[in-house]
Amino acid sequence: MPCGSSPTAGMHYITTQISGSTKFKRIYSDGNPLGSTTVPTIAYHTTNAVSVGALGQLDIDAFFFRGDIAEIIVYPSVNDTQRSAIEQYLRTKYINPK
Repeated sequence: MPCGSSPTAGMHYITTQISGSTKFKRIYSDGNPLGSTTVPTIAYHTTNAVSVGALGQLDIDAFFFRGDIAEIIVYPSVNDTQRSAIEQYLRTKYINPK
């Protein structure tokens, strides 16, 4: 899948990495880069809601994901080698199960 392409219908795995120091975010679909950007500082323990499967303000302009989310994995820090290992785990578990 070329960089910037959206996934097609079917089973896919999406991974995202955010650099703690620079707030640089990269997103991948099936191990292929979709894009990157710099994100603002993330404030924890606030009144802001966190959502999975929706983009935007939930009560105003949200765009909702249509499909199923099989698994969410969160790590405090992941390098490219670790990301590849996690993607292999997801491929084996959901896309090419034995």
